[in-house]
Amino acid sequence: MEIDIDFSSIHTFWRSTHSTSNWLIEDIYTSLYSKFVHRLVAADTDGFATIQGKPVIYVANHQTAIESMLFCMIVGGLTQTPICSLAKMEHQQSWLGQLISHSSLYPGYHPHRSMILFDRRKPRTFLKILKQMSTILQKEQTSLLIHVDGTRAISCREASTQMNRNVIKLAIEANVPIVPVRFTGGLPVEPLLERIDFPVGYGCQDYYIGTPILPEKLRLLSIEKQKKVILQGINQLGIPNEKEVPYAPDQDFAKKVRGWMNETGVVESYAVLLHTLATYSDVGPESKALIAGMEQRKLNYPANEVAQWLNQFAHWMYGNTNLDNNIQVNRG
Repeated sequence: MEIDIDFSSIHTFWRSTHSTSNWLIEDIYTSLYSKFVHRLVAADTDGFATIQGKPVIYVANHQTAIESMLFCMIVGGLTQTPICSLAKMEHQQSWLGQLISHSSLYPGYHPHRSMILFDRRKPRTFLKILKQMSTILQKEQTSLLIHVDGTRAISCREASTQMNRNVIKLAIEANVPIVPVRFTGGLPVEPLLERIDFPVGYGCQDYYIGTPILPEKLRLLSIEKQKKVILQGINQLGIPNEKEVPYAPDQDFAKKVRGWMNETGVVESYAVLLHTLATYSDVGPESKALIAGMEQRKLNYPANEVAQWLNQFAHWMYGNTNLDNNIQVNRG
């Protein structure tokens, strides 16, 4: 069943968690979800209801970079339980890592642990990470999102084939369910030459949440059967892999993004964030100032403790040096 998204309750949860209200990052996440997610579907509504307010381990395929942050925001808010994703170390320097890092500097902001970084060149460190994940589940009462294949796919026809036995062991020892998740619609049929951050052609995706697999069930199975049950739980959600196709591209949006990149020299990710925000109607004063600054080439915002933070964010969004030199914060 498709889940009806009530952004007001999701915002209430995260505002309470982060000690924020009606701020730019909230608008960015909400606008990105509205742009790039077609629907969120719970294959088992009764099962989804049982995980409300409880930590679980979500195990998923991986199509785009954006799906991880949006899933954590939406489903974390819906279940009233923060979600921490396991990500490769490279994300420390990626735009996603910078977005999270800059968000944590917002005046009065109380961050939750949103990512655990794993260096794939040092597989032995995964045991240390498992201990961190155990602490997150049991002491911090935070859920985990783990992409089972470890990296993004390049074709929508790729099924998930990997499942780390230590993650299953972690779920059993922590006595938490494993919840299958599948992302669809974000990749083409023909394999791409490189992995992508956003759905192909700036289209959209469907997010499917499967039936929770309880630890008491897993305890009765051999490790091979445990892996099979979990991978089937992921791959059987939504449309079969062999029939999956991407959603239609948004050519008008793509044109705007390319135009802004060419005009300013800004990288794709920030052009996408800015134009997604600009096409979303229900935003707060910080977002309105950022959008107006894009059009006027000057950031006008009342001088307060947020102004310096917002000014730095605007420099990322607006692009090249010539544009940067014209950014001003209204001190009046």
